Amino acid sequence: MPRIDDILDQIGQANYFTTLDLARGYWQVPVTEEDRHKTAFISPFGLHQFK
Repeated sequence: MPRIDDILDQIGQANYFTTLDLARGYWQVPVTEEDRHKTAFISPFGLHQFK
């Protein structure tokens, strides 16, 4: 795994930059309907599963 200072050195001369929503992007992975029950969990607010 590269170190952050090595990554910053590599992109220091870049002409383009981008940002990724890593916080919310993770939760946006589609799950097929037949597999949604595998993601189910219970919380104090009820039974939930990913869509």
